[in-house]
Amino acid sequence: VVMPGEKMFAAHLAGSVIVAFVVLRVAGHPSPLRETFARRVWGHRSAWLDVRFYVVNGILGAATFLPLFALQRTGMTWVAERLTALAGAREIAHPPGLATMAGVAIAAALVNDLAIYLPHWLQHRVRVLWEFHKVHHSAEVLTPFTVYRFHPVDDVLNLASIVTLVGAFDGLVLWCFPTASVRFTLLDVNAVVFAFGGCAFPEQRAERRREQRQAEA
Repeated sequence: VVMPGEKMFAAHLAGSVIVAFVVLRVAGHPSPLRETFARRVWGHRSAWLDVRFYVVNGILGAATFLPLFALQRTGMTWVAERLTALAGAREIAHPPGLATMAGVAIAAALVNDLAIYLPHWLQHRVRVLWEFHKVHHSAEVLTPFTVYRFHPVDDVLNLASIVTLVGAFDGLVLWCFPTASVRFTLLDVNAVVFAFGGCAFPEQRAERRREQRQAEA
């Protein structure tokens, strides 16, 4: 709730409530706020299972997954050093402008999204991986906690992909701008990723409705 980089950050949750309220109001729902906090959703056994996933994966993450992120910085440094050895060191005559910083932020968000998409693509196509990943698609109702409904094996694969791709991208940025900061952030989080975080819950609800319509078709 207090960590800006997490989807459960208070500002993201508040943004999700606002977006959900507006979407339901535009759709003509008579009680959008009541629908957002419907007891049939929040009191559902699936919602409480999501909370347990959140707690258990949080404990495992602190003990097992966080060391993977330490490797991200090592990978970043390695890529920057390899590029320097191959192409030489770069010198920046002028500090990067706002357009450059925004471009790097957008590129970083796309790389991060790709790092999440690739293992997800594999998890839907490799049978062994699907056996772990189907837990993520077993929710009967959706709340913000549902985003954490992952088997630990899924989390390891996802984090390994993020560490590899994001670490390589950060190394490229470090090589391109060795003496200047090009971070475009909000509360020390990539501004694009931060903005997207506030739409996570309404997006989940929309995805669930699409899956339900497909199942009924």
